[in-house]
Amino acid sequence: MASQQAEIHLDPQVEIMFMNWAEPVKKKVLVGCYRKGATVIRRELYNALPPEYQKFKAVLKAKSMRGKNIGLWVGFYAKAIKYINKRSQVWDAYFLLLWQNYGTLDNRSKGHKFVYARRSRSKGMKGGIKPLGFFEKGSSDAVMQQAEEKAADAFEGEFDKFLRKKGFR
Repeated sequence: MASQQAEIHLDPQVEIMFMNWAEPVKKKVLVGCYRKGATVIRRELYNALPPEYQKFKAVLKAKSMRGKNIGLWVGFYAKAIKYINKRSQVWDAYFLLLWQNYGTLDNRSKGHKFVYARRSRSKGMKGGIKPLGFFEKGSSDAVMQQAEEKAADAFEGEFDKFLRKKGFR
């Protein structure tokens, strides 16, 4: 299953201003702005985690999009922390958070569209982990609005930083 994504968009006027710039310059400046906004989302996602799972903070990451796409993915990512349970089984912490967020078996979240339906061998099983839905709480519209504002405010600073680094100021 793919990681959850939250997108931050800057003002359309800022996007128009970049039309004549080279792609690497656009990406460098905008991704810097998006990273500033992503701190708001990461903080809210961390606060929305149940207390017993806040030790898996390293699973929360912000990654820039590859190629010519200008953007940032913020969410829970695999291969950051390994968790060893009482039976000495090794689990990726990403899956523990995924199961807690969306639930398992008969208790799967009704508000989420899953890529795969339940397997036939588990159709009759009752119970499972109850969904907590903390990702949705941490990535609400109000949080996205705050992140967008912070990214827009950071634009001038990131642009000045880029110019200083390249020797123009």
